[in-house]
Amino acid sequence: MDQGSVASESKGGGLSPDQYAKIIDERVKRIPDPRPPSCKSITRAIDGRKVSIIIDFFDYEFYDLKTTMGSVWERTPKELIQEVIMVDDGSTLNYIRDESVQLSKSMNIKLLRNERRQGPTKSRLRALEEATADILIFMDTRVIVNAGWLEPLVDMLGPNSEGIAVPHFDNIQDPVSYDYVPTDHALIASMTWTFSIKMKTLHGSRHERHDTERVDSPALRGNILGIRKDYFRKIGGYDLMNDAIGENLELGLRTWLCGGVVKVQPCSRVGILNLMDTLKVQNKETIRHIGILWLDEHQEFVYHNTDIDNKFTEQETKAAFDRKSHLGSLGLRCQNIRWFTQNIAPDMYSPSTTAMKFGLFRCKTGACAKAAKDTRLELGNCNPEKNNLYIPEMIFELNSNRQILVGGQCLHVKDSAYVVTQTCEPGNDRQLFELKKDGKVYNDWSKYCLMHVTDPDRKVQEHRQIVMVQDCSKLEQSADQFIRWEFISP
Repeated sequence: MDQGSVASESKGGGLSPDQYAKIIDERVKRIPDPRPPSCKSITRAIDGRKVSIIIDFFDYEFYDLKTTMGSVWERTPKELIQEVIMVDDGSTLNYIRDESVQLSKSMNIKLLRNERRQGPTKSRLRALEEATADILIFMDTRVIVNAGWLEPLVDMLGPNSEGIAVPHFDNIQDPVSYDYVPTDHALIASMTWTFSIKMKTLHGSRHERHDTERVDSPALRGNILGIRKDYFRKIGGYDLMNDAIGENLELGLRTWLCGGVVKVQPCSRVGILNLMDTLKVQNKETIRHIGILWLDEHQEFVYHNTDIDNKFTEQETKAAFDRKSHLGSLGLRCQNIRWFTQNIAPDMYSPSTTAMKFGLFRCKTGACAKAAKDTRLELGNCNPEKNNLYIPEMIFELNSNRQILVGGQCLHVKDSAYVVTQTCEPGNDRQLFELKKDGKVYNDWSKYCLMHVTDPDRKVQEHRQIVMVQDCSKLEQSADQFIRWEFISP
């Protein structure tokens, strides 16, 4: 047990579990069961497996935790639960500390308390040392479990399983009313090159699957996951970096790269508070650490697009070296990041090794560029739900040679001032651009900059919005938004 921490295991006292179940907030009981009908008819052989459920909280998160635990108690077969371990991560409010003790007694929960705040990941690892079941379920206070949520996860986590089981996420939009909104069955968590985790819906052939079929999840949000204790240790556990989002992102990426899987179980449904909010790794040391471990030739690109430098401190270099040595001692055989983008996240556009910026090419007017069939650059809706971030015609790349590419073609300025796509010609100044800090994009040949205009060509559709080059130095300030651009990394 860590010094300065107190552990208490409470049994009996206060309300009985049955009494507590009767006073569970009615908002939990009103949540509908969104599982596909075929899920309810599937019989699973659990073979006597049991789980240790681990959940942490800090101060006011305790009130969400009470609802979370109420849903667990209401919707989980008791015979599957070995124990519930609740970690108070150094709460500073005395009345919350007192209420957590009362809750632990009423629901027969093992309560651990950190004297000082350690963060979600360290709290999970501390609880892991107390857990006695072979299967671990980590969850946070943003989770509300639904009917039949646990059995499909346990079904995947048999004695020889090597991977992480994740429920299908539905959205709880309001933390007060707990409005529960079922999401598309092809919704998954995806990783971006700015080290963000976003929810996205699969398209095309990857979307056409049976509604009970397990789905690959390229990224791990970490709100709730199931994993075998022996596999968790075999894969190297959490890599502690003082950034919970980064620690979950890295665990999911490492699992895929080193021979495991991260699978969504569509028959396991849980609600997540504000599910569609993007989670972003903020810590610069965390980004550099993950970069040196797993990103290979994409390191510099990620550093550039997250606005951090690549100057590792001696401490950072040592930490990365020690981590690599530790993973090597476990006998892990791991793939590189290009294997991941080709096999696990094929919708994740992989930039070239010379890329400096890439993504949607958006004008400050709010329109995004798209390569048209007549080779001109059209401007239109940037909504990623309608224009899928990964379609080749809308993904642009500014490389270290100062060329802007889309779909393997370079932007090229014609005598008419039209900007078109054309075969790349090294050194051709019609294809050389400079993105200034103020967002203006200058062309070497014309000495003009890219601008959002209405197409003057009468042969094409009326009011068609396109990109041309114009003398931006003579524009009035009111037209400033038409000449400023940015890359929005997917």
